[in-house]
Amino acid sequence: MRKILIVDDEEKIRELIKINLELAGYICSEAEDGAQALNVMKEFKPDLALLDIMLPIKNGYEIAEDFIKNKNLALSREKLLESAWGYDYVGDTRTVDMHIQRLRKKLEWENVIVTVYKYGYRLEING
Repeated sequence: MRKILIVDDEEKIRELIKINLELAGYICSEAEDGAQALNVMKEFKPDLALLDIMLPIKNGYEIAEDFIKNKNLALSREKLLESAWGYDYVGDTRTVDMHIQRLRKKLEWENVIVTVYKYGYRLEING
């Protein structure tokens, strides 16, 4: 069963997201600020964290940077699709390319998310 951490400083938003995700079969945990999110991540070990950007103590970007654990590990397009949807995706794996392109632009990670030719992608994190 996939585990998702919901991080938002607004309780009603967290509750709404949690209700819908649990109805879809996910196990959920919640945090209301950046510091609490990092503590919950250590214990809960989520497969995915939904992060609000504007959080008290640490914002969503800072939490993501603190929690990147698969640094420098190349993942195939198929593995990324399986991780995102939880099952074997039937269709064109090039859809991952479009999502990666958007992530690079949105997060300004053009040099962080690196294409591995004919395979997939790798996060290149120094330190």
